[in-house]
Amino acid sequence: MRSSRRGFLKGLSVAMLAPRLVPKAFSSENKKIQLPIAFSTLGCPTWEWKKILDFARQHGFAAVELRGLEGNLDLPSHPVFAPDRIEQTKREIRESRLTIACVSSSANLYFADEAKRAKELGDARRFIDLASMLGAPYVRVFGGGEQSDTSRLPDQDTKARVAAGLHELGNYAGPHKVKVLIESHDHFTASVSLQDVLGAANSDH
Repeated sequence: MRSSRRGFLKGLSVAMLAPRLVPKAFSSENKKIQLPIAFSTLGCPTWEWKKILDFARQHGFAAVELRGLEGNLDLPSHPVFAPDRIEQTKREIRESRLTIACVSSSANLYFADEAKRAKELGDARRFIDLASMLGAPYVRVFGGGEQSDTSRLPDQDTKARVAAGLHELGNYAGPHKVKVLIESHDHFTASVSLQDVLGAANSDH
């Protein structure tokens, strides 16, 4: 393809300016640029709420995954999310131009013991309630395990329990416009195990 001298010089000038323009466009000083990425509070476990929001805003993050706050992993019990504070918290999130990507719980669906299982499912529902209030689309749970269980992969009973838990939580989460995610962790790191459990859970949520 033939190129005129004017076209060549125009292209050359753009190429020379590009290295200067691109970093500026993506710098934290440019308030119009917000990358579609999030960070987890797991990486800043001692930070207070305001510091988390300030950091996210200053560095151009679009969202935050909540996994503990000021050393407290039981997020629904944190004062920032108390009934008399939650509206202010939501306003602070909006004013920071952020969303909550996920509210990550420690709920463990592994246990067969009825009392333990009821507690874990109850905790997961509390996190679903919080996610719903914050407009977060997801809550994370674990398939879990116990130290005494050294199996590399979950057995059929374990998969059935976890699938039943996901189904139950999905039924609760649906009306709250939240979806429950299982983390690939503990016994559930193989794609085939996760596929079995998610298929058996038979839930859109």
